[in-house]
Amino acid sequence: MSGGIQSRTTAIRIAIVDDSPYYRQRIARLFRRLENFDVIGVAADGEDAIRLIAHERPDVAVLDLQMPGVDGFAVLRWAMATAPLPIVVCSSMSDRESVFRALDLGAVDFVAKPAPGPGALALVESQILQSVRAASLARVDGGRPPSADRRRAKPPVARSRVGIIAIAASTGGPAALQRIAHGLSDDVSVPIVVAQHMPSGFTRLFAERLARQGRYDAVEAADGDLLLPGTMYVAPGGMRTTVRSHDSVPRISVEPRGADDVYAPSADSLFASVAEVYGDAAVGVVLTGMGDDGSHGSVDIRRRGGYVLAESSDTALIYGMPRAATATGGTDIELPLSEIPEALAALVSGSRGR
Repeated sequence: MSGGIQSRTTAIRIAIVDDSPYYRQRIARLFRRLENFDVIGVAADGEDAIRLIAHERPDVAVLDLQMPGVDGFAVLRWAMATAPLPIVVCSSMSDRESVFRALDLGAVDFVAKPAPGPGALALVESQILQSVRAASLARVDGGRPPSADRRRAKPPVARSRVGIIAIAASTGGPAALQRIAHGLSDDVSVPIVVAQHMPSGFTRLFAERLARQGRYDAVEAADGDLLLPGTMYVAPGGMRTTVRSHDSVPRISVEPRGADDVYAPSADSLFASVAEVYGDAAVGVVLTGMGDDGSHGSVDIRRRGGYVLAESSDTALIYGMPRAATATGGTDIELPLSEIPEALAALVSGSRGR
């Protein structure tokens, strides 16, 4: 779920935990042949993993979930309580529910690994590299108190029209989006479209989890969907999702990713389309994540008179996408995650009954 990569001056120290000798050796070999990575140890089970993490204190752990004896979930619970560190789950496609459970326990990202076989790991090597690089910059200390600069920022005020909210997120986004879904009040009765960087096959399940978190209905977006108030549309993984006006009626458009799409879904594409269709009635939100997806689309929204919030560095697991959006002049305000649902309610309050 990670985007563009920032630089790091020291080698990233990695622990690899997997009961499969095939994956353990292949993943270790992947990092050992690259500069700026240092594989400090491998573990074949949860007990070895706990000893390795406690003794070596790696920067990032790559963790399998399904292991005999002490499994990956036990390692996660121990690590988050005793020796917090960024953990990237590397588990099979069939373990979708397990992946989201791991994210709930504190894992920062995941990679769905294919079944063992010739060339299998090559299909996801770039994803593993990106996820580990992103995780090495993640903050797992629970955030810090709001900054004085943020307190002086002008709070959002009611807008005369809000027709849609578009949200961008990458690494750390699933947990952040679940908190937003839980915190949204009934007053925020406009459609919400989410571009969360996530592999295909996981976004439908993620939408179902969001639906259980709060008052909004949540579905995986489908081509031609009407944008209904009180519904959250999660862009399908691996596809380009935008908003189009058909006979003056806004609808979801889902199509294969283009050759120039760095991300799929792409927040920039979604935001640009929302700006075009909704103009000054569009609201954008940029949450935690690596890279700069959403930064150009945020500018599009503001140029059309819309409003854009970004998650502040106080709470963002990775302050990459919010920082990029702010640097391009694409944001009106940065807020801690806990204040974003209330800010959205404040923005929408002026358009109720219109």
